Amino acid sequence: MNSSMSYKQAQMLFMKVSFYLKQTYLDIEIPAGSKESVKLLTPFELYKSPEHIGTIQYGGVHYPQSDINKIEFQYVELRLKGNFLKEIRIYNDVSEIMEEVDGYGWLKHKLYYNTSDLMLVRKIAILLMKGLEAKYQLDYLSIGIDKSILGLPRLDTDVSPNNMEDKASEEKIGLLVRKTMDRFSRNHTLSPEKVMLLTDEKYSKDIFDINYAFLVKVDKNVKADQRLVNGYPRYWSNEIILNGEKYYMCNDWYERNRGKFLKWVRNFSSS
Repeated sequence: MNSSMSYKQAQMLFMKVSFYLKQTYLDIEIPAGSKESVKLLTPFELYKSPEHIGTIQYGGVHYPQSDINKIEFQYVELRLKGNFLKEIRIYNDVSEIMEEVDGYGWLKHKLYYNTSDLMLVRKIAILLMKGLEAKYQLDYLSIGIDKSILGLPRLDTDVSPNNMEDKASEEKIGLLVRKTMDRFSRNHTLSPEKVMLLTDEKYSKDIFDINYAFLVKVDKNVKADQRLVNGYPRYWSNEIILNGEKYYMCNDWYERNRGKFLKWVRNFSSS
């Protein structure tokens, strides 16, 4: 297909493709100096280091250009990294939809301003969601949601030092963290020095392998929502009181953090 598009049509198509793929929780980044493309990156909630796994770019533009409204765009191209699609086990399904593959194993497809191509992008987005859900399960489904939702329904039970590890095997990690810290709060277990350590992002990363400080001290003089990090709620809304001070607790916990959290509790309980 060689028909050109107006700037408005091309921009609308580009934004719709970006919108549909953003629904999969892929991050979108504009590279420095880019004239016509954006990168698709793996969700930072699931990957320690974001990986470039796709590109959306305007196609068929000849430079130099002086008036953007006079540019005749040929297409918008979507590119996806083959190895990533294989990792989440959707490569075969996606390769049946996208028409080309380059020498590096990236799938490519030229998109035009029509209903059928928009439906194609939606189908690819659905496949990406299915693949990510199958691989990461609740960690993927709970992106952008208060992690405490994973602790529902709540049971009216307590976690004692003697049976903590038995209970931990049954409870979601977020619920385990909240119950443990609530008990520490009631019993005034944590010293000011140990609370201070929990407000340090590097300490929290080293000890628990979480990506944010365990605690953030509530500051009523700060107008911005302290629970947000880059626009996302990374702290539970319920405050916890430790040594007379109010704190928000990090809600970004995953099953991989369970062992380190229990190790910290054991070491703390024996100190």
